[in-house]
Amino acid sequence: MKFWRAPVRESNRIVDPIKRAKNHTSRLINMQLGKLSSITRQASLDFPALRRMHAFEREVVVLTLGQGTYEKHIQKLRKVYAMLHNTGKQYERECQELRTKQEAVDCGLRCVEELRKIVDVNAGTLREAANMAKVLRGLPHVDLDKPIFAFVGAPNVGMLEFFS
Repeated sequence: MKFWRAPVRESNRIVDPIKRAKNHTSRLINMQLGKLSSITRQASLDFPALRRMHAFEREVVVLTLGQGTYEKHIQKLRKVYAMLHNTGKQYERECQELRTKQEAVDCGLRCVEELRKIVDVNAGTLREAANMAKVLRGLPHVDLDKPIFAFVGAPNVGMLEFFS
């Protein structure tokens, strides 16, 4: 251990308390956005576009969910993501223009409250998307590279006449 070295002061420490509060609030807003909007964004990106699916998969999705339901749910999910992201960034820009430490803290609290309201208002949309994902996960997986054939009718058709 070298005792003659003085501890190095952090160079990234912000001395001005107002700038420090603004920075802290911006990081708080970004953390909340990271939790909320990234989840909705990733969920909306995990659903492939219907036109990019194989014809068989497309028909299974349409027959399972109904015509237009799949696209409608994905659009709603993307709108929720956009609302969360735009609200967070708007409050972050607003926070950078404030002049006092208390205003910066209040701005961060207002942002978190607004994000919570958006999630509460759109909770139905998020539940519908989760239910849609659950239904689609329950469908059987078919390897589309292998040929598909199926028996039509029950396997025991005509067995009574055969044995009598």
